[in-house]
Amino acid sequence: MGMLVAGCDFDTPSRAGKGYNPNPPKPPVSAETVRQEEEMERANAAWEAVVAQAQPIAPPPSWTNDPPSDEVFAEWERNNGARAAKAAGMTREFGKDFPEHPMASKASDLELKFLRIAVEHGLTAHEDRIRELETSLVGDDAEKLFRYRLDGAMRSALEKRSPESNERMLKELERQARRLMQEYPGRTEVYELLHTAAEGLVSDSIPRKDDISHALQLLDEVLAVELSEETRAEVVALQKEATGKLEELNRLAEKRAEALAGAPTQTPEKNAAPTPAAATFEELKAAPVGKRMELKFTASDGREIDLAKLKGKVVLIDFWASWCGPCIEELPQLRKAYAKHKDAGFEILGLSLDAKKLDFQRTVGEEKIVWPVAYDKDGWITKLADNLGIEGIPAMWLVDRAGLISSVSAHEDPTAAIEAAMTAK
Repeated sequence: MGMLVAGCDFDTPSRAGKGYNPNPPKPPVSAETVRQEEEMERANAAWEAVVAQAQPIAPPPSWTNDPPSDEVFAEWERNNGARAAKAAGMTREFGKDFPEHPMASKASDLELKFLRIAVEHGLTAHEDRIRELETSLVGDDAEKLFRYRLDGAMRSALEKRSPESNERMLKELERQARRLMQEYPGRTEVYELLHTAAEGLVSDSIPRKDDISHALQLLDEVLAVELSEETRAEVVALQKEATGKLEELNRLAEKRAEALAGAPTQTPEKNAAPTPAAATFEELKAAPVGKRMELKFTASDGREIDLAKLKGKVVLIDFWASWCGPCIEELPQLRKAYAKHKDAGFEILGLSLDAKKLDFQRTVGEEKIVWPVAYDKDGWITKLADNLGIEGIPAMWLVDRAGLISSVSAHEDPTAAIEAAMTAK
C-alpha cells in the first residue's frame, strides 16, 4: 500500500506547481467607472461639509448657572442663524451639483428646514425664499399651501418660547399673522393668530399697561372680521378681562403717584405728607397689592433693614430655603437681575425659612448671595409668612418705588416681573 500524504489533493495541481499566479491581474476598469467613483467621492465630501455646517454652536456650559446678557444671547442666536442660512445655501448647491446622490432628493426639504431655523434666529430676509420652496413643494393645492404656511407661522412663534418670558414668542406670532394677512386678507384663521397673541399678553402673570393696551387693539382688529359665534364670544370675554386689568393697573398707578407725591397736610405751608401707615396682616392677607407693609430685620451680615427706608427703590422680597430646589433654581436669575438693576434702584431682601443656621450660611456662600438675607431664627420668618398667607415657597413679593406692594406672584417669572417693575411709571 502506498503512503498517504496528509493535506495533499492528488487530483489538483499543487499551488507551487506550474501555472499558479499568486497575483492574478484585475479586470480592466472603464474610464466611466473611474469617473463615477470620483464623482461619488466628491459628492460624499460635499455632503459631509453640509452636515458639519448645519451643526449649531452649543451654548457654553457656564450659562447654566450664569445666564448671558441679552446682547450676548442675541449674538449667539445670530451666529447660529447665519450657520443655518449657509447650510441652506450649501444644500441647494449640493442638489444642483450632485443630482444622482441619494441625498439630492431631500435637498429642497433640507434647504427649507435650514432656512426656517435661520429665520427663527432673526434672519428674516430669507422668508421670501421659504415661500418659494413651500409653493414648489405643495404644488397647485392652494388650501394645502395656506395650511402649510399657517402651521409654519405657529411653529416659528413657538420656537421663540423661553422659560423666562413669552414676549418674543408673542411678538413673532403677531409678525407672522400680519405677513399672512398680506397674502390671505380674507382668512379668519389668520386673525385667530392675533387672538392668541392678545390672549398671551392679557394672561401674563405680570401684566403691563402697554401690553394690555396693545392686546385691546389686537382684539378690536379681530372683532372687525367675520367670526363664528363661539369665537366671537371668546374674544369679547377676553376683551372684558383686558379692560378690567387695564382699569386695575390705572388705579394702581394713581395710588403710586399719590404715595410718591404725598397728600397735603393741615399746614398750608408744607406740602410733604407723612408716610401712610402699613396695612395690618388681615388686610395684607385679603388683598396685598396696592398696600404698604412693614418689614424690619437684621441681615446675616449685620445690616439693619427697614423696608420703609427703601422707598424710591423697587424691592423684591424673596421667601426661600436651602432645602427648596425650585428656590435654588431661581437664584441665577436673581443674581443676573441684581447685577443689572442694583445701581438703578433695585434691592432684594432674602427671607430664608432655614431653621439650621449652618445650612443657611453654606447656601449663601455657595450661591454667592450678596443682597441682605436673614434666616428663620426663633421662627419669625415662618410666622411672617403665615401672617401674610404664604402657603409655599418659592414666594416672591414686589414692592414698587412708592413703597406699595405691586405683585405677590413674581416667583412665577422673576425676570419678567423685575423688568416690568423697573420700567413701571
